[in-house]
Amino acid sequence: MNCNHEWYVFSTELSHVCLMVECQNCGTFGTVDDPSKEEWSDAFHAPSNPYRWQDNSRVTVRNNNVVYQR
Repeated sequence: MNCNHEWYVFSTELSHVCLMVECQNCGTFGTVDDPSKEEWSDAFHAPSNPYRWQDNSRVTVRNNNVVYQR
């Protein structure tokens, strides 16, 4: 499926210090693996108030079932 992803931050992943994002259009899951301190702080309220992530180049698309394998 070809999608012009519109990413929304919906949570954080504490153990890997990344932002969790999902495409509003197709449901694809991704992460922002290098958030700044300000971006990390801004994401604190994302679970109750998701917000648009503008920099698509920083999103790593993940398998929808597995974020990280240990």
